[in-house]
Order: sequence, then structure tokens, then C-alpha cells
Amino acid sequence: MSEIQNTGAEQAVLKLMQQLASQAANEKTAEINNSSTFSNLLKSSLNEVNQHQMTSAKLQKSFEVGEATLPEVIVAMQKASVSFTAIKEVRNKLIDAYRQVMNMPV
Repeated sequence: MSEIQNTGAEQAVLKLMQQLASQAANEKTAEINNSSTFSNLLKSSLNEVNQHQMTSAKLQKSFEVGEATLPEVIVAMQKASVSFTAIKEVRNKLIDAYRQVMNMPV
């Protein structure tokens, strides 16, 4: 059989392709390490909802002693309500997905 000989241009292209493949692999690894996992996103969302709830309660108490205005309190309460409703829907979807997976035939 005849052997294929690589010319200088082919060697350069091959070397460039190997470098690009190496860079892509390194970027993919870094992207995986830096990306947020689902559990981290869920945890940060729960913390955010908790923060809205705490801010709302704090503003309600401030309103009672005359330090906050009614619109501030109403806006904070609505933010807390909407964020709680959203996280509750996420929970419901997760439960539905879990049930569907558990009901799948093996």
C-alpha cells in the first residue's frame, strides 16, 4: 500500500485543528465548572423568595410605626406574593415530573 505523506501545509492545518480541539475541550470543561447547576439555581431562587418575604414583613412593621409608606408596603407584599407563587409552581412541576418518572415502565 502507498503511504500518504503530509505536506507542510497539511501539517500546519492538522496542528491548527488539534490546537482548536484542545481549546474547545478546555473551554467546555471551564464552562461546566462555571455553570450553575439546577440545585444551585433552585437554592438561590428559594433564598430570593425568602428575602422578599422578609422584606415584606419588615416593611409591614415599619408601616405600623409610621416609617414606611403604604405604596412601599403594597409593592413589597406583591413581590413576595408573586415570587412565592412562582416557586410554588416550580415545586408543583417538579413533583409532577417526579411522578411521571416513577410511573414510567421499566
